[in-house]
Amino acid sequence: MTQVERKSYVTEIRVPWCDVDSADVVYFPHFIRYFEVGEAELFRALGKPRREFYRGYNLVLLRVEAFCKFLAPATEDDLLEVHTRVEEVRSKGYRLGYEIRRKGEGTLLATGHMSCVCARRGEDGFRAIPLPEELEKLLKGALSSPGIPP
Repeated sequence: MTQVERKSYVTEIRVPWCDVDSADVVYFPHFIRYFEVGEAELFRALGKPRREFYRGYNLVLLRVEAFCKFLAPATEDDLLEVHTRVEEVRSKGYRLGYEIRRKGEGTLLATGHMSCVCARRGEDGFRAIPLPEELEKLLKGALSSPGIPP
């Protein structure tokens, strides 16, 4: 099997003062929030914001796994690039991969991934449901394409 290299969608984030801790570095949970911003921008780049899927299909996309490996610190006013790519699409969910780099120098600050499951709330809590065909098609298109235009 041949591995196809996929380009990622890049979102820029300027680190605000409120994201750094007393050591003057970005407090670690904010990297997961940066992943979330990358995901939201990926959906916009694909032509449909996540919120439209939530409302139009009466669903939620639950995070069932989040992982981040920290490689170098970021600090206030750094301009970061969040590289987001679709790594896997399954019948009821998907997995996105991330790299966070400092813009200009390209220093790799963090890598990670997030797995999401499509669900609907019922009387007994959330139940996993198949991805709507429209969403599955968009994600698979990003998975098999050489890149997503910014």
